[in-house]
Amino acid sequence: MTQDPAAQAADPTTSHAQLYELVRARPDLRPIIAENPNTYPELREWLAGLGEPEIDAALARRHGAPDSDHSTQVLPTDEFGAVHHPPVHHAPTQPVPQQPRPEFDQQVFGSPAGYAAEQQPAYTGHAAYTPGAVTDPDEGATPRRRRGGAGVLVFLLGLLTVGALAATYFLLMGNPFGDDEPAAGQPNANDSAEQDDDSEQTQQSPPGSEDDPEQSPAPEDDDEADDDQQEDDAEFERPVPDEALSITEFSSPTGNINCQLDADDLRCTVTEYNFDAPEDCEGGVTFRVSDQGPATIDCSSSVSSQTQQLQYGELTGNTDFACEANEMFFECWSQRTGEGFEIAREYYEFTSE
Repeated sequence: MTQDPAAQAADPTTSHAQLYELVRARPDLRPIIAENPNTYPELREWLAGLGEPEIDAALARRHGAPDSDHSTQVLPTDEFGAVHHPPVHHAPTQPVPQQPRPEFDQQVFGSPAGYAAEQQPAYTGHAAYTPGAVTDPDEGATPRRRRGGAGVLVFLLGLLTVGALAATYFLLMGNPFGDDEPAAGQPNANDSAEQDDDSEQTQQSPPGSEDDPEQSPAPEDDDEADDDQQEDDAEFERPVPDEALSITEFSSPTGNINCQLDADDLRCTVTEYNFDAPEDCEGGVTFRVSDQGPATIDCSSSVSSQTQQLQYGELTGNTDFACEANEMFFECWSQRTGEGFEIAREYYEFTSE
């Protein structure tokens, strides 16, 4: 009758080979095998290296806490003596087929660790397990002969190939380090060909067909565009920035100043004022500026109240004139001449750049 695997794992008389097979086949029995007194040291070390809490606890129980009386030593029993002299058991059944575990075999039996799986020794239930001597597969093998001769042969073939290519180049292209200038008195083939081409072109070209730099039209379009741009920039003494508004008819937030920007002039009327004004100004004082001269007072035509307002801090203008609203005054001017005026309820002042 086949013994239960769990009972085999706990049985102190289980052979090393059977414990080895159980550890590989039944990971759930590893804590029981770790606590088995017949488990050989290499197998215990491998189990301890797994880092599993149950196995570590079983190993701790197996060794037990050290006794406080260090003078007393526990003599080995017959059961623990079986570790050194295990009896031979005949397995009634074939061992359970297992998947190879190279890392387990290599760490338990001292083989070099690595990723390549080596052929594992066959374990039978007819004899106690005895680890075999670890041998290097390269030991005893006849050292391989170094293939230095093949490398030298390849190197010589490479040199011969390079030499053949260099010789072919010199034969076809000539000596690149030689004097390319022809000897004195010897005609040069390239010079002769160039002279023939020049003579043919001279014969084929009709009189007056040569390019005359004086007759070539000058690229005046781009120059004229640049000149126009420079003239436009030069004409503006006080241009407005690009982010300025384009309002041409507006009033101040209080409604006391009304302005109108036309193509020929700019006019602003102050309805109520506290400064001296000409006698002909009735219903407000009108200030005017054009591109022809300085700003003046012209009450011949006034500007009425507008629906749109120019808020404080805003700036507006058209192609020739501009106005800026401040809390203390309004300032308007001609962009081309820079002439203008500042107006408010309390005062007015003519300005110029």
